[in-house]
Amino acid sequence: MRFDGNWITVRDVINQLANIEGAVHRDEANDARERALREMAKFYNHSGLPGAVNQVKLIGRITVRGLSPLRDAITADVQH
Repeated sequence: MRFDGNWITVRDVINQLANIEGAVHRDEANDARERALREMAKFYNHSGLPGAVNQVKLIGRITVRGLSPLRDAITADVQH
């Protein structure tokens, strides 16, 4: 996605959540991308949770949907 003039990847969101927002470590944003991620987290803040948490939830939903055909193929093969 693009936010505040910066391209943001899934990896960026997860790293930001883990290393900037304090899920694993707590640190300051060091560059423009990390600052954009912090601003994105504020902008997408929902129910008192950082925006990155909501973004990771959405990434999880998309991943599950994307893997559904594979799951269906495996379970169909196991049932036969």
